[in-house]
Amino acid sequence: MKLLAAAATLIALSVAPSAILAASSSKSPEANEAGETHFASDRNLKSSKSKSPKKTKSTKAGKSTSPPPTPTPGEMKKFFNFVPGGRRMLEEVSDSQERLVEIVSDLGGNLEGKFDIKEDLLSSQERASLREHADSELMDALKAADKEEEHDIQEDFRFEVSPSKLASLIDVDSIGSMRKAFKDYASDFPVTRVIIRRTSLTGNKHIQYHNDGDTSVMHVWLNEEDTVDGGNLVYLNKDGATWVQTKPGSAALHKDKIVHGITPVNGTRYILILLGDNRFDSDVLKSI
Repeated sequence: MKLLAAAATLIALSVAPSAILAASSSKSPEANEAGETHFASDRNLKSSKSKSPKKTKSTKAGKSTSPPPTPTPGEMKKFFNFVPGGRRMLEEVSDSQERLVEIVSDLGGNLEGKFDIKEDLLSSQERASLREHADSELMDALKAADKEEEHDIQEDFRFEVSPSKLASLIDVDSIGSMRKAFKDYASDFPVTRVIIRRTSLTGNKHIQYHNDGDTSVMHVWLNEEDTVDGGNLVYLNKDGATWVQTKPGSAALHKDKIVHGITPVNGTRYILILLGDNRFDSDVLKSI
């Protein structure tokens, strides 16, 4: 099967692989607590127990009128993790349409799923501001961490950004542009969470193919050109395997359980992530 090239050229910085994932494993997939599906062998970070969230008021349509609860450190570790051995990732799905369909089916994905690309959402100065903030938060986290946790934090660090903090780091108009792009793509999803993910990796670690469940996701790449090797999103759907080679300040958006992975990463990679959960009415960026 022919590997499709993405129409827009971006420079990826989120969470994905450059060879193929061990999706060819014979182990059966399982779902994490967020409803996302992956193979049991993919987990490599310990998760901490968290208290059950308090019940929130709901509208007649069944949606909560309250914002989603702030994630605990354990919940922040539910993101899919980078794992070694992604050399066959692209080759496997490009050689066989049958194998691609099998992977999507095994992972509970949607062959009809689509993704979108939005360009020029953040300026170079804004990207630098967000990277500096991520580095500062990382230093604080390392100071507070136990010795045995330092390596995991240094390698893959993610944290939530409040709307007010985001507005202090980048232009309000840029926040509006990102929210508009998100809503144009997924009008029924409010932006319920904003997260920055900083990964510093060597050894061709990648993120295996998975789907993000019933959420809408926007990845905005914060790196500059040629500052990280790899880390491109690869989407699998009825059109084949599409490798999105990303550009600074641009974004990829996806929903509808489209299966995707991230190619091996070497270097330090920064990404701003907007998450949408239509179980909630509250949009954290609406009031900015």
